[in-house]
Amino acid sequence: MIAKVQDGLVTKHDLIETKNEIKADMNVRFERIDGELKLNRWMLGVLLAGVISLVLKAFFLTLPKRILRAFSRLDYIHSSYLFHE
Repeated sequence: MIAKVQDGLVTKHDLIETKNEIKADMNVRFERIDGELKLNRWMLGVLLAGVISLVLKAFFLTLPKRILRAFSRLDYIHSSYLFHE
């Protein structure tokens, strides 16, 4: 009768072994999730850099034309100095 009860008991060694297995499994999962987060950060950074470059391109490529048009309205600047195409 005592032998049957002792077979169903959990020892400290069994608990430690199970805890280590669970920790190892969690570490594998967290490493995978960490890798996916790093990939997402890189993709977001590339996307953000692309959007910023397009906004700056749109702003700085149209800005000189606007400035030159403003100066071309002045009488003392000849238009041949302003528009070389």
